[in-house]
Amino acid sequence: MVTQPDVRAIQLVKATIATGIDVLCRYLNLKKEDLKRVFLAGAFGNYVDPQSARIIGMYPNVPLRNVRFIGNAAGIGAKLALISREVRREAEELSKKIEFIPISSFPNFQEIFLSNLNFPRKFLS
Repeated sequence: MVTQPDVRAIQLVKATIATGIDVLCRYLNLKKEDLKRVFLAGAFGNYVDPQSARIIGMYPNVPLRNVRFIGNAAGIGAKLALISREVRREAEELSKKIEFIPISSFPNFQEIFLSNLNFPRKFLS
């Protein structure tokens, strides 16, 4: 049986992920329609049905064939960096290009998050 707390937990996870995507797209001046692939990482990705996640608006409407589960990306990357100097060098170079974006202080963050709490109308019909 699905309870109200279950639905609320799904709403919060969905809103968090969708808001992160929305903020990054706005920051980079992209439209969500410009996104071609979705990578689901971590344990969470192992338990998500990609079609259901897309239907409830967790991530943009990309073709399911372009949704990839990549497992424990951070753990795998750390292991590779430990056993390969070349991979470690690549990681160090990449880290210089990474920019921290404080999502919660992004303009209109609250409004974006609140709008992402809702499930799409087509899901509710």
